[in-house]
Amino acid sequence: MAYPGPPTSPQQFGPPETGNRNRMWLIAIGVIAVAVIAAATAIVLVLQNRSDESPPAGIGADQTSEAPSSEEPSPEETTGGAAAETQGEIGESAGFNDETCAAFDLASFETVFGNPHDPAQNYTYSNDDDGYALLTCSFYGSSQQELRVTSSGWREPAATLQLYEDDRGELEADDGYKVTDLDLGEAGYRAVENDDERVEIIYHFVQGSLEVNLKTTINVAESDVAAADAMLTEISAQAVALLESYV
Repeated sequence: MAYPGPPTSPQQFGPPETGNRNRMWLIAIGVIAVAVIAAATAIVLVLQNRSDESPPAGIGADQTSEAPSSEEPSPEETTGGAAAETQGEIGESAGFNDETCAAFDLASFETVFGNPHDPAQNYTYSNDDDGYALLTCSFYGSSQQELRVTSSGWREPAATLQLYEDDRGELEADDGYKVTDLDLGEAGYRAVENDDERVEIIYHFVQGSLEVNLKTTINVAESDVAAADAMLTEISAQAVALLESYV
């Protein structure tokens, strides 16, 4: 008769598989460590690439184009030539309005006529509509000496030159006038009518869409033609400076 063996002691099977579990934890920790190192390496490479792509010193945000100083005139604001140098001390322009007539510097008026102009006798006329703007300034002295400045701003540039050419053609066809070219603006002429005692001088020129017509009459016994021409040249430059930007 067979008898069963002795009962198996738990110690014979040993403790739970703690060794295997420890190895699994070590493997997991190693994998995580490798992943962290790889991620760190990738971040370093990305940062290095970005630094390599950065613009060199002097290029980028620190190198911005400097805006023109408001004190420096732009090319559109500058007017060269002798005419601009003889503008006189003009005042503030109000465009094609009566107030602009008071902005002209008329010191040369006294040089020509021997007495200053009388502001109380000024005659002004202005008009502004869809087709053109007009300003007439008539300045007088104590003995009815006159300087008249008529300025027109045309909305159609072609009309400016056409009217100028029409006026010149009429004077050239008049035997009483001698018409010569005038070195003002883009096109200009000087017309003179002589008699024994008086000389009438007309300056007419075009600057862009601005048309300017000046007229004065002097007594040859009291005034000099060259001085009158100098006055008309100076006032012409003033008219351009006061009104050209309003066309």
